[in-house]
Amino acid sequence: MKSQKLLLLTTLMLALCAIVFAQSTTIDFEPAGSGADWAWTVGENGANPPLTFPANPVSGGINASATVAQFTATAGGNPWALCFTDDIDTFSFTAANSLVKIMVYKPVISNVAIKFEGGSTPLELAQANSVINQWEELTFDFSSVIGNTYSRIVIIPDFAPRTQDNILYFDNIQIPEGNVAPPTVPEVAAPTPTYDAGNVISLFSNAYTNVPVDTWSAGWDMLMWQISRSKAMIQKDTLTSLLPALSLPPIPLMPAICPISTWTSGLLIPQHSRPHSGLNW
Repeated sequence: MKSQKLLLLTTLMLALCAIVFAQSTTIDFEPAGSGADWAWTVGENGANPPLTFPANPVSGGINASATVAQFTATAGGNPWALCFTDDIDTFSFTAANSLVKIMVYKPVISNVAIKFEGGSTPLELAQANSVINQWEELTFDFSSVIGNTYSRIVIIPDFAPRTQDNILYFDNIQIPEGNVAPPTVPEVAAPTPTYDAGNVISLFSNAYTNVPVDTWSAGWDMLMWQISRSKAMIQKDTLTSLLPALSLPPIPLMPAICPISTWTSGLLIPQHSRPHSGLNW
C-alpha cells in the first residue's frame, strides 16, 4: 500500500514538473535550437555591429553549451545600446511563467536589461552582473504584469556609459513559451454593398464604377473650412480634385469642421441624414 502511494505521489510530482517547465522556452542559439536563425536588430550602438553567434568563449560550469550570442557595445553607442527580435512566439505572462532568465559573460560590471514590447504596455527590468569574465545567470521577475501579452524581446547587455568597446556574451534566455493563438483569418467574404449607385461615389469597389484617384493620403486629409469675417466657404478645389464626380458651389455656412463622409466596405458614402450648419450630405 505504501509503495502504491509513493508511486502515485512520484507520478503526480513528475506531471506537475512537466506542466511547470512546459510554460517556458529557452533561446539557446544552437544550430538545432532557437535564436541563431532569427532576425535580430541592433540599435543605439554607434555603427550597430550585428549580433553574432560564435563558439562559447568559456564552455563549462553553468554554461557548457557550444554556441552563444556575442554583442559588441561600442564606445560610440548609447548606454542603452540594444538588440531585439520579433521572432519569439507571442505569449502572455502567467503565475507559472513570470520569471525570465539569461546567462551573461561580461568583462565589466553593468546593468543588463530585458524589455518586452509588442502588445501590452512595454516593461523593462534591469539588474547588474556580480562577476566578470565568467558565466552568471540573472533572473528577472515579471510577476507585476501577469496577463500582459508581448511579441518582442529587447536585450540591453551593457546598460552604462562606456569609453571603450565591450564584447559581451549572453545565452540560454528563458522566456515564456508562446501561449497566445494567432488571430483567425476571416472565412466569409464581406457582404456586397447594396446602396443605390446614384448615391455612391466609389473609390475602390467591385460593386460600383470607381472614380479616378491619384492619391489616398495627403495634407488635406481632413476637410478644413475657409473662414472669413461673416461666412465659411467650402474649398471646392480640394473636393473636386479628389472627387471629379462631385461638383459643389461655394455655400455660406457657419464656421465649422465637417467630416463629409464615412468609409463603408471600401466605399465613400455621402451622409444624407446628418445636418451640418444647415447642409445635408
